[in-house]
Amino acid sequence: MEQRQFFVRDVLTVIFKHKALIVTLPILVFVLVFVGNYVWPPTYESTAKVRITRGREVSQTDTTVTRAAQELTMVQMGVEDIRSEMELIHSRDLLERVVTELNLDKDSAFPYGSGLLHKPFRAMSLAIEQGLQRIGLRGKSDAIRKAMDELDKRIITTPIRDTYVMEISCRMGGAEESQRILQKVLEVYQKLHIELFANEKSSPFFQTQKERVEKELAAAQAALQEFNKSANLSLIDKEKEMLLQQYTDGTKVLTQLSQTETALAGDGVNTSVIQSLSRETASTVVREMQLRLLELVLELNRVSQSLGPKHPTVQSLTEQVGTAQKNLGEAINNTRKSTEAELSTIQARLDQLNETKAKLDNLQQEVEILKKNYEYYAEKLEQSRVGDELAKASISNVKIASSPNLPIDPIRPNKVLNLILALVGGLIAALALAFLRDYLDHGVKTPEDVDYYFKITPLASFFNKPGQPLNAAEAERCSVLLEAGASGLAGRCLEVTSAVPREGGGALAKALGEAYANDPNCPTLLVDFAGDIVPGRNTRGMSDVLLGEASLESVFTSSQSLTIVGRGSHADTPSYLWGAERMQDIMKALRSRYRCIIFNSGAVLQSHDALKLAPYVDGIVIAIKANATRREVVMRALDMFMENKSKVVGAVLTERTQTIPQAVYRRI
Repeated sequence: MEQRQFFVRDVLTVIFKHKALIVTLPILVFVLVFVGNYVWPPTYESTAKVRITRGREVSQTDTTVTRAAQELTMVQMGVEDIRSEMELIHSRDLLERVVTELNLDKDSAFPYGSGLLHKPFRAMSLAIEQGLQRIGLRGKSDAIRKAMDELDKRIITTPIRDTYVMEISCRMGGAEESQRILQKVLEVYQKLHIELFANEKSSPFFQTQKERVEKELAAAQAALQEFNKSANLSLIDKEKEMLLQQYTDGTKVLTQLSQTETALAGDGVNTSVIQSLSRETASTVVREMQLRLLELVLELNRVSQSLGPKHPTVQSLTEQVGTAQKNLGEAINNTRKSTEAELSTIQARLDQLNETKAKLDNLQQEVEILKKNYEYYAEKLEQSRVGDELAKASISNVKIASSPNLPIDPIRPNKVLNLILALVGGLIAALALAFLRDYLDHGVKTPEDVDYYFKITPLASFFNKPGQPLNAAEAERCSVLLEAGASGLAGRCLEVTSAVPREGGGALAKALGEAYANDPNCPTLLVDFAGDIVPGRNTRGMSDVLLGEASLESVFTSSQSLTIVGRGSHADTPSYLWGAERMQDIMKALRSRYRCIIFNSGAVLQSHDALKLAPYVDGIVIAIKANATRREVVMRALDMFMENKSKVVGAVLTERTQTIPQAVYRRI
């Protein structure tokens, strides 16, 4: 189902319809709040502001400030520190001291409030508490604990944003009581703050630790100095550098020997051997043998090319080359052994120097650590000493920036604000309740409801009171709409019915008959099956004609344009007669005699006449009592006509009430 549109007229209709509620409820709420302002116990609030800085009695390091600022007596605090101070104000120790010193544990002494309702509320709360204690839902508490809990609720601490100031307020039933209690809270808070940060044992402790670290530092420095003298550390770096150079040279010699030995291990004398012999070697003996072998090899190559391999000179040179190779190999082995022994000695000395260096580093690190410890304990000792002196002098980093004031007016109740809120809230509540009642009301209120919910044409709306005749002009307009075919009516034979009785169907049928009868050339018949127009059963009517007990001529006694016929002397008409041939003959006779025929049948959900008569008429007009008949009831009646394949041409609202004044209604 598509969403129905709402207009200004719909809103104003709801407002004027429930105008009594909309006017009465705000006035009632205003009166109740007005009376409550004078009977409700007043609450006074005394306020003070506290400036907090971090003093040297706080044994913490603040990395957000410079060393120059740390040397001052007071240093800025952080947000976490202010929150810690707020928790201190609400601590059990502070509350207990305040309660004890002011004797707030006595019920008569604690200023819970004043006012007309103070005593009844106090008696009721005490009775509820005693009842909960008796049934075991709450344990018994002493007077001091009760006063502490009550005081904790009445002390409010609030940090002021982007500052190191917090606001402390105390809410009591009296102005002087709130100021007096807040003054005591601040006094106890300052004392408790000094007691918490003043530790008499802190100075001896830091003094002892400082002396201990000082002795250890002196011993470590002496050990470091003695080690420097004994180890002759000034020559360690030079010796280590020289040994590393010797180790590198020895490693290089071993590499060269390995390359030469690898080249000589091949078959014969080739180019690689000559290249290997041409390289320089750090060993003098090996280098001389390399040059001797290189000289013999070159001579052998030169002689072999000119004399041939079997010449005695060539053979002699070959033997000399072999002997030189053997001697070179022995020299290489001897040089390798001596070099490896020398490298082993160098490595041992390097390890010894590294151990000495590591021991020196450990001693230096120990001295640095002891120096830092000494500086730390010296700083803490100074802070502790200053803190103890500040505590003895009752100097705190808590400064009262604004003393507790004496409140003049109570903060609760705020009479002006409460009255304004009462008017606004009462008006909003009244409007909400009015629209809620209208939303929950499923009655058919406007012609738009007829079109939206039932999908049939709204023909007319009659603003009449119960029992009053309908407006003739509106009935005339309805007849014109029916005759013009706006509702899809194909003829002038109508049935006027309703979903339930007392919906104004009889008055609607009579008004339509009179509207049609205004035309002298339109003889109109009004048949009252419901008995709303022609009461009583003493005269004959249509039921007698259907049963064959009377003729049409005997029933229609009027010769005017409008003929009204009642139901007759029979209360019920057998259902089989509605479908009999006689009924069809009667309808033919009526259509031939009258130009317009209107049947006022009974309610659809109460009598079967409306459904039985529906097939003989050209259209059905259903009367709906505005703001009374539920939509579901009308929908059920329309469904029954639909199941009967009858044609409902429109609906008419009766007994509507004009809630909007006529002067306003004409302009919307």
